[in-house]
Parts: sequence; C-alpha cells; structure tokens
Amino acid sequence: MPKPKRNNIKAVDKAEKTPEIKLVFNNELPEGLNPNSVLTPKQMNIYFNYSVRTLGNYRTYYSEDQEVRVGPKWQRRGVQTIVYIVKDVIRCHEGLPWSEPYPATFASVKPRKKNKK
Repeated sequence: MPKPKRNNIKAVDKAEKTPEIKLVFNNELPEGLNPNSVLTPKQMNIYFNYSVRTLGNYRTYYSEDQEVRVGPKWQRRGVQTIVYIVKDVIRCHEGLPWSEPYPATFASVKPRKKNKK
C-alpha cells in the first residue's frame, strides 16, 4: 500500500485579510449593508467581529449605570429583540459619543373600560 502524501504547509509571514472585517477602518461596508442597516448581535459578530457575550456585557454596564456608555449604541425592539444600527457602530469605532436617544418605538397605552348603558 502506498504511503499517503503529506500536506505541504508553508509558513506565511502575513495574515490573510478577511473580507468581513475590513469595513470600519477604511470606511468600506460589506456588500448588502448601508449605514441605516439594522443588525442583530449574531450579525454583529459576523460583520464587525463583536462577540455576542461582549455586546451583552456592554448592555449590562449601561443598565447598571446610565452614564457608562461602552460599545455601540443599541435599540430594543420587542421583549427579546435587540438591534444595532450600522451608523452607530461606525460612530463607536470612530470614538464619537452616542447620538441622541432613540425615540420610543411605542407608547404605553391604558385602554378605557367600556361603559355599559
């Protein structure tokens, strides 16, 4: 039985560039994203290399102290959905402070009781 060939692995001095992470530092967004795109934490991991756990920690710091604004600005949409807008992530990478708070997505409603006549 012939011997299997060994892999010819050559050492490389330079790391290969990944196409997903090139965006913020040279202001190029990946295909399909624009500054108004909305990303979930999993998509933030793919496009901006933030781990989901780190993003969760940033939100925890903010909920404990409203003055501590670490990481990109986030927006809650619904009970379990949290999203990030690309332009806010770019602002974070440029070292700019958070923009004005987002408007409330919905106002609390107190329904009236129907009067029976």
